[in-house]
Amino acid sequence: MDPKIQGFKSHPSKRHPKPRQQMKLNDATAADQVRVLSVHLDHAGADELERLGVSPGLTVRVVENDHKGTVAIRTRRGTVILGRRFTYQTTVSVIG
Repeated sequence: MDPKIQGFKSHPSKRHPKPRQQMKLNDATAADQVRVLSVHLDHAGADELERLGVSPGLTVRVVENDHKGTVAIRTRRGTVILGRRFTYQTTVSVIG
């Protein structure tokens, strides 16, 4: 084997990227920046979330979580407080 190739080591993060941690929005902690992966609500609920500025693919920051289902998040449109109906049905992944 060529000595130049033998001494080469690939960057560890390139070989094994960190798996994204998926969770329900109600499990995220304050100060987490999360990406919305999916919303499992009826049509009216999904429309309401989108009206509030929350839809799959968007990144939001968790401002506060009371761990009873109510979560305050910061979106492009400002701070939004979501109840259990939304937080238990929204799947997110932590960024960073």
